[in-house]
Amino acid sequence: MLNRIFRTSLVLCCLALQAPAQEACAAFMHFGVYDEYNVAATKTEFNLIKHWLCKSNYRNFRDAQSDGMRIGVDIDDFGKALFGSNTDKETADISSSQLCTSDYEHFATDQKLVQTIRSVSPQITAMVKQCLKNQEHGFSAWLTPSADLKTVTFNARYKPMGRESAKIRAFDVHPAGVSASCGRSTAFKLLRVNQTIGSESVSLTCSRSPKQTTTFTINTDKGAATIALDGVKESLAGTPHLFSLDANAYSTARQFLDTGINVPAGAHVKILVEGTACEGVGLCFDADGNPGIDPNCTAKGIKCGAAYARFGTNGTMFAIGKKYESEVIGGILFLGYGDTNYLDNSGTLAVKIWITNPTSDATVGRVLDLSMSR
Repeated sequence: MLNRIFRTSLVLCCLALQAPAQEACAAFMHFGVYDEYNVAATKTEFNLIKHWLCKSNYRNFRDAQSDGMRIGVDIDDFGKALFGSNTDKETADISSSQLCTSDYEHFATDQKLVQTIRSVSPQITAMVKQCLKNQEHGFSAWLTPSADLKTVTFNARYKPMGRESAKIRAFDVHPAGVSASCGRSTAFKLLRVNQTIGSESVSLTCSRSPKQTTTFTINTDKGAATIALDGVKESLAGTPHLFSLDANAYSTARQFLDTGINVPAGAHVKILVEGTACEGVGLCFDADGNPGIDPNCTAKGIKCGAAYARFGTNGTMFAIGKKYESEVIGGILFLGYGDTNYLDNSGTLAVKIWITNPTSDATVGRVLDLSMSR
């Protein structure tokens, strides 16, 4: 009997923990954009965060922050930029704040907030991916832009509690040129009025101009969504915002640091690395690494104390040193600290990354705090 009560309590506890994440996902997917290549404009990223925070009925920012940490999105810096001091931030009423009552244009000149949105965007992308993967039931719609922003795929699905499906009442695409492109797709007929959507997503790929705003609107008897993909990601003025990553355990001898940046193939990447880190007691160097010969590292084909990178979880690592600049093959960018024995390492390297997409002059800037203590 006690075992049965314990199992029941455990299930109820787990369900209680999952509920906020499910609510957050539902709010996220009211304005779903799966920006896999990190190319969407800041306005699109802002609207994604806004829909989440303003549609989830949080009592204050503290609740939103707790929910965010539970689902893997750290919005502490966003709250500081939006609400000011820690006290004001924690007790701020989100629903009546300027965030929920104003458009992006109201905040566009606030470089601190814009930079903070940029720093959170990889977490947001990961969050949307998890929401799509773990959705249990309900209606969802989302956009997936291509790496060059010349095409965008609209997706919609309905996961039922039983055997029901969602019936389409209306579907629209703007501007007219994109709508005409969609109309040439065989999938367009699946989104006509009175068609049904089930657990298998309906996907429609349309051509677009990278610099124009593209809006998809769908209304069904199970839910509705209006999602806009704005132009190319803008260049940021001044120094990119610094966001801290706990990277004490990230080294080539252990594991790499996942930056969350999916770099398009052919993009131009510039990386600057500042500071010093120690690959042993008294062996502290800049990102170019130990100028001497360490046989332990040489045998592994690496330079002890140097900064490294790779694209993809199984990509070939390469030294970036204090400065690296090149067009790249693309993929998820990982960073690491060259060494074969991480137990006596310490120190921090600050890594600045700029990415220029291959089809535009839009530059993405990020600053990562890469701690080398292992």
